Amino acid sequence: EAWQVRQVRFGWIDFIDDMEVSAALLDAVKAFGKAHGMTQIVGPLGFTDFDPEGMLVEGFDRLSTMALIYNHPYYPEHMKKLGYFKETGWLEYRITLPEAVPERHMKIAEAVMERYGLAVSKKTRKQILKEGYGQKFFELINETYSDLYGYSPLTPRQINHYIDLYLGILRLDDISVIVDADDKLVAVGISMASFSKALRK
Repeated sequence: EAWQVRQVRFGWIDFIDDMEVSAALLDAVKAFGKAHGMTQIVGPLGFTDFDPEGMLVEGFDRLSTMALIYNHPYYPEHMKKLGYFKETGWLEYRITLPEAVPERHMKIAEAVMERYGLAVSKKTRKQILKEGYGQKFFELINETYSDLYGYSPLTPRQINHYIDLYLGILRLDDISVIVDADDKLVAVGISMASFSKALRK
């Protein structure tokens, strides 16, 4: 409704290198979509932007990140042969962290903080889990992601699910919170150590 399209989505798709198999899978999705009044098929997309999305089309020689999609190189070839085309593209960047934050970056950050009355706010686990900051995190994501390709806003039920799933296991030192002069949440940054090498198994 938000995007004014009648699309059936497919996601979590895996298949052997056999055109009959991939065609049968996607034909089943098309039939399901038509039976429910859909006029377009799109994917791979999940229920939300926290699910695996898209299809890797290059960079197969690189170590994948644990949160993003990885697939065999023949997947996009099957899609092309079946008449599908790329509607949008996502880029993934690797940023090498310097030993210290460059002085120029620090000055820009300080100027922005001062100009808009912003501050870094450390939150306790109790505040995040019990005082509504978990909900505020995901409400901010809903607002920020609203114009991104195919984004479906998280419902209160989904928000509670992701709070239970993620916020209890994150280290507080890995969460950066920026608030304005009224202590309103305006930015969140979450980082974590990569488990990609362990997950290769």
